[in-house]
Amino acid sequence: MWFYCMNPPVKDGETTLCDGAVVYRNLSKSARELFTAKRLKYIRSYDDGVWQGIYQANDLSRLQAVCKENDLRLVHNKADNSIVTEYVGSAVGRSLYRNEEVFVNNILTVIAQEEAGGVSSLVRFEDDSKIPADVIKEIREVTDRCTIDVGWQESDVVMFDNTQLMHGRKAFNDQQREIYVRMSQVTL
Repeated sequence: MWFYCMNPPVKDGETTLCDGAVVYRNLSKSARELFTAKRLKYIRSYDDGVWQGIYQANDLSRLQAVCKENDLRLVHNKADNSIVTEYVGSAVGRSLYRNEEVFVNNILTVIAQEEAGGVSSLVRFEDDSKIPADVIKEIREVTDRCTIDVGWQESDVVMFDNTQLMHGRKAFNDQQREIYVRMSQVTL
């Protein structure tokens, strides 16, 4: 993953990076076992007029093809033309370059949206059970200790292995901030 800073923010807006291998090693044994045994399900709901822009698809057949290509289960509500997608995957993976177990996912981002009252983006275990609150608390504590902030200066470039590092962004209220993000795929 590549980041390039065209215009740094005047204040705030740092990019956050967190090493998933360090997080995995610092989670309790019970949390590691839980996420190794149970996969996550990300559930996204989109209204008519929204999903077309997100998936760059104006018709249902194109949307179905996009979902199939990306391992998404699709549910189409014919009554209002809304959709729900589900993606199932593990919270624990292996890093590309170090080949070690890593905790790399976006559980906390989705949980924060839900805690703020959002219902269009949810994360559950594959069996539709909620992730226990004490486990969420533990993940937050561990990631807080392991996260570094990248403050931006004009023309800065940051590149990292997205199979090992989680990333995010701190809040900002600065219309000047302009950071470009690109993903690339390496074939070994």
